[in-house]
Amino acid sequence: YHMKKGDVYAHLDEMFKLVRDGLGFVQSEALHCGADLVQALGSYAEPYVSELLNHMFQSGLCEDLICCLHAIAYFLPSEMTYIENRLMQELSLILAGTTSVKQLCDPLSASASSLIQQTSCPPSITINMSQNPDIVVKLVLSLRTLGTLLNMQGSSITSHGALGFTLLPFIRDVVSYYLLHPSGDVRRQAALTCCLLLLPDYEDIDNDDFPEFDFDEHPQYASMKCSR
Repeated sequence: YHMKKGDVYAHLDEMFKLVRDGLGFVQSEALHCGADLVQALGSYAEPYVSELLNHMFQSGLCEDLICCLHAIAYFLPSEMTYIENRLMQELSLILAGTTSVKQLCDPLSASASSLIQQTSCPPSITINMSQNPDIVVKLVLSLRTLGTLLNMQGSSITSHGALGFTLLPFIRDVVSYYLLHPSGDVRRQAALTCCLLLLPDYEDIDNDDFPEFDFDEHPQYASMKCSR
């Protein structure tokens, strides 16, 4: 069989279905396959991306998922806002026990909405202090991802950016409590995340002002610079 011009585009439904089905069996390979498809197809992938992203998030937070989401957001900027908001919900669920992150970060907006919906119950926050190794790994990954989340688009932590709200309340009410976590790995990442989110734009930083911290060499801060 010799592939003909247009064959790929004629079978996009089948190709994306194979990727979605594969997420339940070969998660890592399927995640990267989905991101590669989006990269190769560009705007032709747009009709399939929403369903693909839903399945990708259902596979659970992991390093491969974060990497693939960054790739999709880069090659399809139109999906940036959806990806950031959905990812923020996942991080909030892991770190705060709730997906109502906007209510945590923008209570005035939430209060206005609650007047319409006739409810004013604020979301409860649950800080996960478990020392279970699997949970510790997920907490560290979530905190590290949060540290570079807004920089997918170069937004400022104090601005509303693509998320539509500032994350300062989330840092205060959620992230800061992980500085007291029993795991040293979690405490260290919580401290780094707080610093990275609260630091000014890297272009305004003079390394001479922070002689004990090399911003150019630190891997997490370097990744923020590369994404801008």
